[in-house]
Amino acid sequence: MVIFILKLIAFFLTVILFLYFPGRLILGNNKKEVNKQESVLLSFIIGIVLIIFQTVIFGLLKIRFFSLPILLILSIFGIKNHFKDFLNEFKTIFKDKMLIFIIVLGILIQGFINFPSGWQYRNGVNFWSSQGHDGLWHVSLMEEIKTTFPPTNPLYADHPLQNYHYTSDIFMGEFYRLFPFLSSLDLYFRFYPI
Repeated sequence: MVIFILKLIAFFLTVILFLYFPGRLILGNNKKEVNKQESVLLSFIIGIVLIIFQTVIFGLLKIRFFSLPILLILSIFGIKNHFKDFLNEFKTIFKDKMLIFIIVLGILIQGFINFPSGWQYRNGVNFWSSQGHDGLWHVSLMEEIKTTFPPTNPLYADHPLQNYHYTSDIFMGEFYRLFPFLSSLDLYFRFYPI
């Protein structure tokens, strides 16, 4: 359990460093146009879009090794320029008790099915509800995107994956590729639902 908690803390720190700060840097100083809560949300969204965009472009050009250095540079400049904004924006979010209640309630509701899936139990790895099929498909696709882009179909060797909406899988697979100390099962079933 201690290892899981350490991984969860590492996940939160990684998300803040490599999603929030690059996104906040790109968002810039729009204090008049957005409030602090919107700024946090937009920073994370921009960070996610950045990872997806660079995965697609760098994957097609076969230069994915540039992804982490670019994220590091953007994170460093983001921290340098917006660390005080980060502290102020998150203080504002934690002061809003109703927002925190809604977030925690949403995490718990989504977690009832997701959180128990993918754990090693006495009789093997169990998956609840549709996670035995759908969840394993997404984890397989994450594993595929970790090794190659554009991905091949996990069910049919050497066949390209076509006509499938895998944008979220691109994000999760690239995140898993960049930060392999987090397992794909933990990322999909426990960390991303949060």
